[in-house]
Amino acid sequence: MTFLHRQMRDELGNKMNSRFNRWVINSPKTALVIMSLVLMLACIGFKNAWLSTSFKINFDADNPLLVAMNEQEDTFSKNDNMVVLVVAKDGNIFNRQALQAIDELTDLGWQSPYASRVDSLTNFNSVESDNDNIVVEAVLDNPSSKTDEQLAKGKQAVLNSPELKGYLVSNNGRSSIVLMTFQLPENPVGEIKQISDHVHHIVDQVAPKYPQVEFHVTGTVEASSSFTDAMLKDMALLLPIGYGLMIASLTLLLRSVWATVITLSLVSVVSMLVMGIKCWFDGAITAVNMFAPTMIMTIAIADCVHVLTSFLLHYREGLSKKEAMLTALTDSRKAVFLTSITTAVGFASLNFHESPTYRELGNLVVFGIGVAWFVVYALLPALVMVLPIKAGKPQTGAKQFMTAWANWVIKYPKQILAVMAIASITIIALGMPRNELNEMFTTYLDDTFEFKRSNTKLNEELGGIHRLLYTLDSGKENGIYEPAYLQKVDAFATWFRQQQGVSNVYTYTDVMKRLNRAMHNNDSQAYALPDSVELAAQYALVHEMSLSEGQELTNMVSMDKRKTMLTVIVSETDSKALLALNKGAEDWLANNAPAEMKTKGVGLDLIFSNMAMTNIPSMVYGTFLCMAIVALMLAIALKSPRFGLISIFTNALPVAVALGLWGFINGRIDIGVAAVGTLSFGIVVDDTIHFMTHYQKFKQAGMATVDAIREVFISSGLAMITTTVALIGGFGILAFSHYSANANMGFLTAVCMFLAIIIDLCALPAWLVWRDKAEVHHD
Repeated sequence: MTFLHRQMRDELGNKMNSRFNRWVINSPKTALVIMSLVLMLACIGFKNAWLSTSFKINFDADNPLLVAMNEQEDTFSKNDNMVVLVVAKDGNIFNRQALQAIDELTDLGWQSPYASRVDSLTNFNSVESDNDNIVVEAVLDNPSSKTDEQLAKGKQAVLNSPELKGYLVSNNGRSSIVLMTFQLPENPVGEIKQISDHVHHIVDQVAPKYPQVEFHVTGTVEASSSFTDAMLKDMALLLPIGYGLMIASLTLLLRSVWATVITLSLVSVVSMLVMGIKCWFDGAITAVNMFAPTMIMTIAIADCVHVLTSFLLHYREGLSKKEAMLTALTDSRKAVFLTSITTAVGFASLNFHESPTYRELGNLVVFGIGVAWFVVYALLPALVMVLPIKAGKPQTGAKQFMTAWANWVIKYPKQILAVMAIASITIIALGMPRNELNEMFTTYLDDTFEFKRSNTKLNEELGGIHRLLYTLDSGKENGIYEPAYLQKVDAFATWFRQQQGVSNVYTYTDVMKRLNRAMHNNDSQAYALPDSVELAAQYALVHEMSLSEGQELTNMVSMDKRKTMLTVIVSETDSKALLALNKGAEDWLANNAPAEMKTKGVGLDLIFSNMAMTNIPSMVYGTFLCMAIVALMLAIALKSPRFGLISIFTNALPVAVALGLWGFINGRIDIGVAAVGTLSFGIVVDDTIHFMTHYQKFKQAGMATVDAIREVFISSGLAMITTTVALIGGFGILAFSHYSANANMGFLTAVCMFLAIIIDLCALPAWLVWRDKAEVHHD
């Protein structure tokens, strides 16, 4: 009864598909009009599109570290900033020319849109005592009016402030920064570019006046602006190049201009439908999802090519256009459906990725695969019937080449398997261990961007570009004045200063020490914390009343005086080192601080680092689940558990070898590389499916193994090569992206595609021949 139900269901499905195909073939203009209306409706969604450059989009809204960072920004000032690094060519940042440049940048910085604070050497407030009164003044402001003695005194005041070294001024006195902080709206769009352009404008305005000074611009706002520029450059250059590669490969391999036009039209329609519908609901275009159209088009090409090559083959053999089209749709239906499902499973596995941007990418491509499958059967036949596509001459050269390839594989199966096994095992064994799970947030953009070059220079000069932030709670209002609290914070800061790679620790206790020293007639021995609550509160009150607007301590002290923020500046390093440093800090607090002071470090660098470390287990699980699902689907579809298992081998091997090669090439498993396993497996399985479904068909027709393999090469080999070339071009072009995560993912995926076609057209048929000979010998 079950068999009868299955047979009736299959026959019903075939009749429905055949009826729909005949309707499209017989009414192509109607089908084209309907699809055009649907496309126009979808494209209206593009009016909602906008570029999203906030780094926070890479994390879930409920990510504990992101929640902690948002709470910290609500408690203290936000950390959106622009940094202008000023380097004195003569090695002395305290010379009059350099200080005048800093002073001018400081004044102009206040005029920047959304500016809430500007910190520099020339508005740094020195704390002195004068007849038992605290005098707070900017000792280096307006340097052009200062005498040499006054400048020397100001220099000494800076050098006597340990908290400034490695923060506002380099330890060697060669360079300094102007730090501009901004209060941005919740979802900034044009504001980022507006601020960046303004700061670059004032630097360009100041720089010509001071030829003995170098200027370099960086900061979190500049990072967001640079990512926007990178996205626009990639879209302007890589997408057209990718499109051009598709045209070239399709024209060369299909040998039909109209077939190429049809394919490009279809994949363009699919891409616009998907992204248009996406923008109806969410118009945010990110550095990751901006490449979804390229991926969708590249994958959709595979469906088109397999149907069109089958159509052209039958058309050139003498069938009418209608008969050839209907036959091609019928012949390719099972393989195209299976490849669509398995590829969708691969991309759906990206939902195990820790970053929502990659999960969105996976879901977009899954949706695109479904749309592509429908469009191939709804639009491709209509275009073929309407356009004057000609049969042309049979491609005897291609047939001869594929036949020769098949004969070579059939002749040397053992040798092919041996060579590929030795090469694969060697690469995997030697290359895989070289890989390490790591992330370098500062290397996301390449050296063509000033932001990257400025970060490198900043790290060289001041020795730190990473920021770790710790909110230290006293447990009660005004509790930050308690001596016990201040001493514990100071001990925590001292521990950090002893750690390798830490260039500066910026903490409220240093302010209190300066105030205490000032109240003791600037005695260096009095650079210590006040010993009573009353004294600390008095110092703080007098100090706050003396500060000018914009110099308040809201960037390190909460409004209720319950919490302070300790900022640690770390030299450029990788995620493993940052996480280890943060782990040591959290352990120190757990072992040495009261319960209310225990906290976790926050900051974008830490969130990215943590995601890199937690992402791999998730993606490994997703990859194995993808393999299991695909193997089960193939075992059921091909009615052969053996073929289901062999599909795991033929499609996991390219990924494993590619990762082995990656160990020799780079070795860092970052946010992009982590996605390659699931992404590639879902794609490379397509060629295995096409090979095995056609092989089974010919075997069931009574052919011997070698004849069936030879026929697969002739009927499907060219289509497999064509789609692989298109896939390599589509993903390979990402290797030239300015965004390193996309570049690494694209390059490694392209390598997987190349290895997969070699395995599917060499190792797989060689194994089939060897297995057949072994079974015959056994019998």
